[in-house]
Amino acid sequence: MLTIKQFLTPAKVLNKKTSALLITALVSLNCNAQVKPLPANVSFIGDWNAKTERPGPGVWRDLQTWEKDRIAPRDNERFSPNIAVAEILVKPGDQVGGWSGERAEVSTMQSLNSTPLSVNTGSGHEFYGISVKLPADWKPPVATSLDPYPWGIIFQLHGPDALGTNPAFALCAEEDFHVNLQTGDVLEGGTRTKPKNATRVQLSDGQLSKGKWVKFMIEVTWATDTNGYLAISRLDEGPSAQWTRVYEGKNMPTLQYSNVQPVSDHYWKSGYYRNRGLPFTSSLLLGPVVRGTTFTDVAKAAFGS
Repeated sequence: MLTIKQFLTPAKVLNKKTSALLITALVSLNCNAQVKPLPANVSFIGDWNAKTERPGPGVWRDLQTWEKDRIAPRDNERFSPNIAVAEILVKPGDQVGGWSGERAEVSTMQSLNSTPLSVNTGSGHEFYGISVKLPADWKPPVATSLDPYPWGIIFQLHGPDALGTNPAFALCAEEDFHVNLQTGDVLEGGTRTKPKNATRVQLSDGQLSKGKWVKFMIEVTWATDTNGYLAISRLDEGPSAQWTRVYEGKNMPTLQYSNVQPVSDHYWKSGYYRNRGLPFTSSLLLGPVVRGTTFTDVAKAAFGS
């Protein structure tokens, strides 16, 4: 495993000029669409359906984009009549909200009654499904004068904001697919004045398979100690494709905290979040993020099978 530098420490200052230029940032979104009941053993479906093109109850709470069209449903790429996907666009300068990095993301899962669905020590054992399709001409993030350490994230578990550090979990699409983890005590018992660096976890199969759908199932037991567990399985597009376990981590923390602050709620984000200063647009397709308690039910809701 490789240690990477702190690439996601949020900027705390947003000047008035930048603020005035923001078209859309941290928008709490309305929901006039009909809320559908969830399948058995599924607690969340991040629906990209064109009929619910703006999140609301039962889906994501916030939209974090420079323009609304940066996340747009694409009906011609549906997995089934009920499972839509979205095109995610991040253009040069899409630095929403004054944080480090450029993004087009949705944030904070919600229940059907609009209650935030956080992750904490009581979340137990869960499964998450997400799918991604990168274009044939995909360009990975590279180092720039603004960010010497390139990164690009499609799915992240953001720790408590007060920690001001990298995600606890980040599924990345860069020159390959891999995961960055920053879990456990980020200050290591108070021996550090700044949070420790994230750790890069290489998948046994991290190839991008450009132009084809790649589906991921994430199995996790939430814990701050050695009772945690994380496994990632992958399924590539194709008639004979089968699920393959590409990572397994046992006896490990899966949540983050600091020695001076108790463990508190984490929240999910999805879309694309990359380093600053890139001269090109990043475009990719994402299927809905699905959360639940069984592999079979989550996979069916996320991928139709």
